Amino acid sequence: VVSTQSTGNTNLRSIVMSSEPPPSLAFSTVIAPLLERFQKDQAKSLRESFVYAEKQNPGFIHDFVAGVIQNEDMTEILLRLGSTECTEYLISQHIELHAQLNRKAQTLRHLLSSIPDQIKERSIFLQTIKDIAQSIKDLLNCVNGFYQSNTNNPAVTQNKRLFDHQKKNFCALQQSLQ
Repeated sequence: VVSTQSTGNTNLRSIVMSSEPPPSLAFSTVIAPLLERFQKDQAKSLRESFVYAEKQNPGFIHDFVAGVIQNEDMTEILLRLGSTECTEYLISQHIELHAQLNRKAQTLRHLLSSIPDQIKERSIFLQTIKDIAQSIKDLLNCVNGFYQSNTNNPAVTQNKRLFDHQKKNFCALQQSLQ
């Protein structure tokens, strides 16, 4: 798990095992962009409140956003907003591999956000699904490159085994779909 610092960027020292809940799509696409409009101390306090609420009640942020948008299709909204770049989850661009990870993740988010517009056209949608699978594979390969270049970091080494297992499962699933 990558923990963020107050600057919104991370570096190798901040990659740690964490007990924080996994990032919420509703948080990164709806709440985080809104928090960027607040003053730093207000945003920090609100963010901490949302993280605490999510930790105590997993799914809280999703339910909160669903309650706010009530009659709208939550899945469609989150997909459409998913291409919005959340600076909180960006990693430092100073190292080319980090910049490449950010680019690959943004490409994947953009493809995913196009699903609501393309789902009605079967052939275009099927191609989009193939593009998404390839984008995930590219992102996984980039993450694997990150792991290989950081073998001296104990936190990275611990997470690499789990990553390798999940990547293997994804590649097997992708092969079965082709």
